[in-house]
Amino acid sequence: MHPFLAHLIGDFILQNEWMATNKKQSSIACLVHALLYLIPFLLCDLQWWQIALIGMQHFVQDRSGFVLWWMRVWKRAHPENWKELPLYVDQAFHLVWIQIVIWLGAV
Repeated sequence: MHPFLAHLIGDFILQNEWMATNKKQSSIACLVHALLYLIPFLLCDLQWWQIALIGMQHFVQDRSGFVLWWMRVWKRAHPENWKELPLYVDQAFHLVWIQIVIWLGAV
């Protein structure tokens, strides 16, 4: 399985409403999401440390307010005016990180 497909399965199909609603306020909800998120990556041709890096980044990004901070500071966008933009920025950062981890495994 390609890691990008694993990401989509883990982040959209395996994440339920409780995780999506609470992961910013609850480390437990975010941890449950991050662990379930990693399940599809076990079907990818990745080393254990690559899966661990992907999971750690996913937890940190989802638990923190990084995406909203990025939108305010760098994009100068107000998240409340852009309904879909936070989702797109979030996904872009996740996919860029996954690609970096893939490249690290090829070195």
